[in-house]
Amino acid sequence: MVGYEGHRRWINYVGVLPELQRRGYAKWMMAETKRPLRLEGCAKINLQVRSSNSQAIAFYKNIGFSEDRSLAWANASNTMAEFFILRLASLLI
Repeated sequence: MVGYEGHRRWINYVGVLPELQRRGYAKWMMAETKRPLRLEGCAKINLQVRSSNSQAIAFYKNIGFSEDRSLAWANASNTMAEFFILRLASLLI
């Protein structure tokens, strides 16, 4: 799921089934997401990743995202979760 508010694009809910990981599907999905954004003039993509999801963080950093800041949220059952916001800010370069 992707959203755009005119300044930056937010990407939510990206995933690949465990048995299909490490075959390039996530990299392909991210490339296909970025391509039309360049045409729209979108300069930034943000996404949120749970701080405990080290595999996803490593993947996003490997394709050019960098850590921007972290957030802590409580869900409906009052369980705290920490998220990192990762940013890719080189789409127009």
